[in-house]
Amino acid sequence: MEDFGPTDAAKLAWVLAKLQIRERGDLWVALSKEAARKICTSGRFIDISMTAWAFAKAGMAERILFGQLASAAMSCQDLPPQLGGRARGAHTIANLCWAFAKSKNHNPQLFELLARRSIESCHAFDRQSVSNLVWAYATLDVCNEELFAVFANYAIDSGLWRDFSPQMASNMLWAYGKVGIAHMRLFDTFAEFVAINIESFDNQNIANTAWAYATTQLPSEQVFDLLTRRALGRLATFRLDELCGLMWAYVRAKPDTVAFSPIFEEAVQLLLPRVATLDPQSVANVIWVLATCQQLRSEPVPGARELVVSEKIGSGSFGDIYMGTNITTGAPVAIKLESVRAQHPLLVFESKLYKLISNGVQIPAVHWYGVEGEYNVMVIDLLGPSLEDLFNFCDRKFSQKTIAAIGQQMIDAIEYVHSRGFLHRDIKPENFLMGVQKKAGDVYIIDFGLAKRYRNPRTNQHIPFRNDRKLTGTARYVSINTHRGIEQSRRDDLEAIGYVLMYFARGNLPWQERYLGVGKGGTKEDKYRRILDKKESTPLEVLGKPAPPELNAYVTYTRNMGFEDRPDYAWCRWQFIMILMREAGNGFDRGLDWDWDLRYSHEKEEAVARYGEGAVDHELPLADKLRRDGDRSRKVAPIFHTAKTGGEKENVGESPQAAGDISGSAVQAALTEVSADNPETTMGTPVSKGVGLAKTWGEGRLIRTEEDKDKPELVVFSQPAGAPFPIGRGSSCELTLAGITGISVQHCSLRLEDGEPLLSDTSLNGTYVNGALVGKGNERVLPTGAVITFIKNKPYPQMVFIAK
Repeated sequence: MEDFGPTDAAKLAWVLAKLQIRERGDLWVALSKEAARKICTSGRFIDISMTAWAFAKAGMAERILFGQLASAAMSCQDLPPQLGGRARGAHTIANLCWAFAKSKNHNPQLFELLARRSIESCHAFDRQSVSNLVWAYATLDVCNEELFAVFANYAIDSGLWRDFSPQMASNMLWAYGKVGIAHMRLFDTFAEFVAINIESFDNQNIANTAWAYATTQLPSEQVFDLLTRRALGRLATFRLDELCGLMWAYVRAKPDTVAFSPIFEEAVQLLLPRVATLDPQSVANVIWVLATCQQLRSEPVPGARELVVSEKIGSGSFGDIYMGTNITTGAPVAIKLESVRAQHPLLVFESKLYKLISNGVQIPAVHWYGVEGEYNVMVIDLLGPSLEDLFNFCDRKFSQKTIAAIGQQMIDAIEYVHSRGFLHRDIKPENFLMGVQKKAGDVYIIDFGLAKRYRNPRTNQHIPFRNDRKLTGTARYVSINTHRGIEQSRRDDLEAIGYVLMYFARGNLPWQERYLGVGKGGTKEDKYRRILDKKESTPLEVLGKPAPPELNAYVTYTRNMGFEDRPDYAWCRWQFIMILMREAGNGFDRGLDWDWDLRYSHEKEEAVARYGEGAVDHELPLADKLRRDGDRSRKVAPIFHTAKTGGEKENVGESPQAAGDISGSAVQAALTEVSADNPETTMGTPVSKGVGLAKTWGEGRLIRTEEDKDKPELVVFSQPAGAPFPIGRGSSCELTLAGITGISVQHCSLRLEDGEPLLSDTSLNGTYVNGALVGKGNERVLPTGAVITFIKNKPYPQMVFIAK
């Protein structure tokens, strides 16, 4: 072998690999030494590629040798900036990438260089080279978005896809599914390929194709019908890994019908006797598949007629949200309603978007969407309180470790949304909710009514730059570029997250309306201009003064990103991990260490010490919102507590909606009874009590006040003596405490009718007996029957009065 030149040694290795001669280990060792000594120093790219391919094909993954080959390839002189029309050059690139992927030897610098060369000369690649190239990048989890977009469009526009073999086609689909790029144009085109060539698909082609369509969640009914017909009768010949992958794909892609699919039933019968031979990952997949199908059999997806509507729990960009119950299973759900007459209906878009991005760990699941009576209806998972609710509950102060833990999960959530090709465009604390029960420590992202694709689903190209856009989102949190009218991209979602976290760190933002002097007469454009001016003029060292330095670095990074830049999510996430490492040296338990959990535990101990165990539910502010052991969860307004009567508990806050289905009349009644909630509305003149529509509510009366259309309607619950007074959130109201001899005040702001100055939020805590505050050193007189004006409360989102 001493007389061999570099090319001779490379060709010998290629021949041995092609003939599948692997048992001559001594010969391969000699070739490895020769490759390191001659081939790596020859400077010929084709010799390097051929040698790498041969060693990978033979299963000789010499890590040291592949490292030397990578270094040699990057310094080659015969790899010009452009390959021109040389198909041979394209082959060498594809084969080298394939070899490194096959041997699991990843060199980021090499793959970045080869990606640039490949993109510049994609027209030189033939069908095998295209398939091998994208397969290699996907196998090593190298998600070069530009490369995948260029080669998908090249394969389609050139007509190359028509000459693919089923193996090449399924490998290419698998690659795009592996890196999470749902290139709609590619998958639509290959759906036609499947229809033409289905009879040539082998078991692996069937499994890979099904897996790819299921992973990307692109429309695939026709494809799955074809795959089903091809697979039926052949399942006994499938390998175990192919069978497991096929089952997983069917459950993921067709959850509504899979439990009754003949192909699935046959696969189960074939797989169960062989479970003992599966690897741990396959066993986990099988268990998940079987559990999911059992749930589908026993818990059908609820339709509108299987739901009971209870109280309103919030509002979104489209309409109102109500709590509901699936009468078949008893499971709580959230019900979103939008008038069918809405000028710009958003709910149907949001429901479809949820379907496209479903299966994300921080995305609520949609159970049903349809039209019922006068409303578009979407049934979705019920979640816990929003971050804004919890921020208020914690006196508008979050510790650095809670901010870091929130930030880490917000990055996780938005990265997943971006990976599905969408921008959120309405990042704000109200759109991030905590989970409930076992998921109480997880942060969920919601409200996709303003979401938008940032990639063309047909070409996978990034949307073009524009600078003539109107502001979309919440002005307080949107990016500076959004204020300037620039089209939003991924950077803008991340910058908005930074402002939300700054808000949590500071307790406010310097461009909030109350700091800008924006009067009621000002236009929306004037308000937006002032907010932009303040955002641009506030130095980061001033904005982030109370925040950890890592948060300042994060905001700086997001502001410096380019329009089409792919965010470095790992770096962003690491900033918050560093804060957690510093602030929570003993680790952070998502189930125990949140600020609201610690506060809840502290207040519970105080309440037990003062009133005993029986008083905890009604003495704790927002206790019902934070309760983790029941099915009730997020409650924006109002809150119902338990009053003590004769030493026993009595439920006095009943549902405003009688049991029944969500028919048009039931929905209409629910909407008539409860008004919209708008936390951003400024306060107006107090309204007179008792004016408006009255509805029976348990033992008391529900009174809706009459206000101007541009103000939120306010709900007041007028109850007899001995019952609680939950006061809904709104601009202001008056309530006469006639016949009440004593009340307990929990977290509110109020002004007496005689004009006494506004009292602090905590100075009124305590029990009033015959108008006098007892249990505190500073005694204030509250005359029995006095008219009290309730001003917009802060920092708590509800005002709760409990009669003694």
